[in-house]
Amino acid sequence: MILIHVILFLQLLPTIICFIPSGRNSAAAVLVNSTIWFFGGCVQNSDPTLGGPWVSSNSLFSLDVSRSWKTSSPPWTDHSSDLTNPSLVYTRCQSTLQLGADGVTLWVFGGQTGLKNENLTNRSPAVQYNTATHVWSSVIMPDNPVVVSLHGHSSARNSQGVIFYFGGQSDASTGYAGNMRNDDVIKLSTDPGMGNWSLPPRNNGQNGRYLSTATLV
Repeated sequence: MILIHVILFLQLLPTIICFIPSGRNSAAAVLVNSTIWFFGGCVQNSDPTLGGPWVSSNSLFSLDVSRSWKTSSPPWTDHSSDLTNPSLVYTRCQSTLQLGADGVTLWVFGGQTGLKNENLTNRSPAVQYNTATHVWSSVIMPDNPVVVSLHGHSSARNSQGVIFYFGGQSDASTGYAGNMRNDDVIKLSTDPGMGNWSLPPRNNGQNGRYLSTATLV
């Protein structure tokens, strides 16, 4: 009788459906301790009214790499529901994702939107996500220097939480009137409670590159 009750109980348990993110390209990713965080990217479009075959996304999810797992069931976690105000974080492909100096804040910068109806007027190219409180917040950009949104850029972070952005370009998909290659190195100091943007002198630096990589050595 006990065995029958156990079997019936197991049959009545709700089916647990593991989260599996949809395939995408041009997403941003960063490793924080033993968790890889992913943001945005271009996902396949099934609605022709939104744009082309691919549209940009503002989804956020993570993968726990602290332990091994079966390839059929990776330990993904969907954090997209943390974005309670979708207008705060517009959809983006080819953005960058880096960890701030406090060790818990993710900084998203730039990216192009692939949605026809996405209005980037007065939208900040940078946003923050706190991995401890699971809260998104906007980043106020400085009037001087003027830092415009980019896509196809690269980034690198040092041990003090200073992020450097290289290359990329600005165009209509980033809210820029025109088309401009970025030849500057953009520096962001992410000390807790602040975000200090600056443009160091270029001197004899190389021209900016599109879809390049950046590594700190």
